[in-house]
Amino acid sequence: RGLQLTIDTRLQRAAERAIRDGIAFAHRAGHPDAHAGAAIVMNPWNGSIYALASYPTFNQRRAATDPGYARSLYRDPATPLLDRTTQGLYPTGPAFKPVVAEAALAAGLISPSSTLPCTGSLTVGNTVFHNVEPGVNASLNLEQALAVSCDTWFYRLGTMFYARQAATGALDMQRWARLLGLGHPTGLDLPGEYGGVVPTPAWLRKTFSDPAQRTWYEGYSVNLSIGQGYLAVTPLQLAVAYSALAN
Repeated sequence: RGLQLTIDTRLQRAAERAIRDGIAFAHRAGHPDAHAGAAIVMNPWNGSIYALASYPTFNQRRAATDPGYARSLYRDPATPLLDRTTQGLYPTGPAFKPVVAEAALAAGLISPSSTLPCTGSLTVGNTVFHNVEPGVNASLNLEQALAVSCDTWFYRLGTMFYARQAATGALDMQRWARLLGLGHPTGLDLPGEYGGVVPTPAWLRKTFSDPAQRTWYEGYSVNLSIGQGYLAVTPLQLAVAYSALAN
């Protein structure tokens, strides 16, 4: 009798509808492969979860009473049994940039007023890393770089993190990612939560046998700086990280 859920049924229905609407918008925009999604509404100050929605979903009552229907769910290619909020693992993409900014500020690599170039591309070794906006050429501070989500600005931060790693062994991006809740279970009291991956040199050595894949190259830090590469987190973890930042 003392158990009280924080789910708000009105927000839960709105979150489920928002996912379906988003998929429909994607289809109309020419992305027919969009077929699934997740949505989380969380109070950043006390961790209460008001909505936790995963799509496609299934009829839980029918699954409990209809063995044929329950068996069909395991064969469904849309994987409705996968709770994408706690078990779906994805690269965060640009949503990782505030985490990188926090790490760079804490490590003293930049201040809020520091400026870095935002250009159409950045060459690291023999690899050219491109910006979404190929024609841009400007000097931006942190607030501006976050506002326009400039990839090459954060690529340059990635090279700075790599240089610091080579000199001191510090893994600032990874350390702050984990401190903010990424790459490990949040502890939500639901079964089957996945941990995810925040890649490190040690993780590469543990995961791969090919020597070429076991070396942390500068490009790995560059990729990680915009939430790509081997980074894989759940939507719930990202919600927790943003709640911590908002808090």
